[in-house]
Amino acid sequence: MNYFTLIKSCNKILITVLFFFSITMLFQNQTLADDGSFETRGEIQSISSDSLTVNNLTFKVDGNTVVKNDNETVIPYSQLNVGMFVEIEAVVLSDSSLLAKIINMHTEKDDLEIEGFVNSVGGNSLVVNNVTVFVDNNTVISGEEDSLKTFSDIRVGNFVNIKAVRLTGDTLLAVRIKLQTENSQDKIEIEGTINNINQDTLVVNNFNVVVDANTVIQTDEHVRLSLSELKVGQKVDIKAVLLTNTVYLAKKINVNEVNGNSDQTFEFTTTIDSLIGNSILLNGILVHTDSTTEFMSQNHTPKLFSDLKVGMKIKAEGIIKTDGTYLARKIKIQEIWNEDVEVKGTIDSKGSDWLKVLNQKYYVNSSSQLFNFDLTPISFNSLTVGLKVEIEAYASSNNDSLYVKKLNVHDSTTVDVYGKIDSINANTFYVSNQKFVTNSNTTVILYTDTLGTVNDLAVNQSVEITALLQPDNSYLVLVVKIEEDPNVTKVSGFINNVTQNSLSVALPSFTITANTVVLNSNYQTISFSNLTAGQKVTVWGNQVGPSQVVALQIVANTGIVTGIEDIKNQVTIPDNFSLSQNYPNPFNPSTRIRYTLNKSSFVTLKIYNILGKEVATLVNEQKPSGTFEVTFIANNLASGVYFYRIQVYTQGRAGSFVKTKKLILMK
Repeated sequence: MNYFTLIKSCNKILITVLFFFSITMLFQNQTLADDGSFETRGEIQSISSDSLTVNNLTFKVDGNTVVKNDNETVIPYSQLNVGMFVEIEAVVLSDSSLLAKIINMHTEKDDLEIEGFVNSVGGNSLVVNNVTVFVDNNTVISGEEDSLKTFSDIRVGNFVNIKAVRLTGDTLLAVRIKLQTENSQDKIEIEGTINNINQDTLVVNNFNVVVDANTVIQTDEHVRLSLSELKVGQKVDIKAVLLTNTVYLAKKINVNEVNGNSDQTFEFTTTIDSLIGNSILLNGILVHTDSTTEFMSQNHTPKLFSDLKVGMKIKAEGIIKTDGTYLARKIKIQEIWNEDVEVKGTIDSKGSDWLKVLNQKYYVNSSSQLFNFDLTPISFNSLTVGLKVEIEAYASSNNDSLYVKKLNVHDSTTVDVYGKIDSINANTFYVSNQKFVTNSNTTVILYTDTLGTVNDLAVNQSVEITALLQPDNSYLVLVVKIEEDPNVTKVSGFINNVTQNSLSVALPSFTITANTVVLNSNYQTISFSNLTAGQKVTVWGNQVGPSQVVALQIVANTGIVTGIEDIKNQVTIPDNFSLSQNYPNPFNPSTRIRYTLNKSSFVTLKIYNILGKEVATLVNEQKPSGTFEVTFIANNLASGVYFYRIQVYTQGRAGSFVKTKKLILMK
């Protein structure tokens, strides 16, 4: 063998080695058999007529590719869609591309979503609120900001969201795991007033906060600021981590008041009346959102405006601008639904047995509890117009009036804190090493949004606190709300079995009690007996024993006929489509429009001016059978004649029902 022949042979060997090395690196988290066949499983990320992508790998599809469902029945490739869970058997072609030979599709009823705290971590599985979920090399694990993680990054106590599929029997395999909270024990959010500013620190209601070069400081309008531009007396929201003892490092500072801005603030916790464009109707008040509005879940993970639904309960806080418009800077979705209302604002007016806050009247009766900012009881007569108060109220069963459960006078020295409880003793608990003291007047709101006691507080609960600074530098807790509870898990999936007092969604089985709240997709209360096997539901459960989970709330996402939204618990199937005349008409500035559907349909309801220009979209979504009512607010429109037009699309047929009516705005 001469020199050149030897070199040529070595090159062939080297190329072969590099080829198999590249294949190995490409498929390091997959299964590559000795014969070059390849297997993987996961969610379809994208799909076209001749290829699909799973686990960031693209697979070619040709006329010989076989697609099967769970019953081993061959089905058309066209039935596959983005988001479906599939198992793929493929071969590696000579150009290193992948050709799918067999695609096994799992039905949607195998899908399960679990949200809760990690109880334990094993070699290839984790337990979330007594539900065991297995992982494999195809499980995608990510962190809070979609950073890639590995299974070794998961710790006991992490709050996670898991998308899983049921393989055989009760075996659950995680398709993806998202760590919603990482090292949350050291994280804290502080909302208060700047007391002092130093070279690289702030004092906010006695919290010492360090600012470094990585701290983001900005206004509500996302205008970037420097530490030197901040002023004593400004209201700020701070996201920070514990640095040492009781010193915190600020990651982000949001300034709520800049240069003496005197805009009034508001805060609502109530259900959504309607969604109009990018605005939300709450308690008859139109609350606007924009690109600066922060949307979040109850555990403070990011959400979008598109996650909001009519009937959902949310907490909205922001400013009332000088032109009278309401602008939300923070919207938080509340997990547990009820009809109670919470509000924070100034007293606009007052009568003999009522007071009005943010244009809503609240009645006071003998059961109402009234307290000063230091939790000392006060009389109704001591309340004056212009005083800032926080109110918890409930709706009367006889009418739509709201009655005060509890009222606290607000004080500028109070601070709002969100964090996780480190430790707890009698009448004392700590959040990120900061001491909080409770007394007999402290209001404790459970995860279920019902009243509890200080005995319900526990280590590792995430809590939202309103507190008052004391002379000994501790904080007296006025209100503490449990926002995350290690004993509560959330499961979304299809009902496997339902009995008189239990319901199973894959795993676990939930016990039904008299206190279990059951809602349809429009957040209307319904009877548990309406639920049947095969329906898709979301269940919140409380672990009360080693093998018992009590259902706190069930929301039926499919299969429930919806009744009239303003008539509670009444179910009806209308005979036809209809659009009623708005009432009142003429109106200023709000009016109600009612329409009826005799079958599930996609509906658009829009407002047009006299020139035919669209000025508002009131409805643009799929709706079940029933009668519905929406409210139109015309604060930003001039007086005149307008038209509202409904279009109903049934089974893909545009214009199954079209109707236009006139309405008159008189200001």
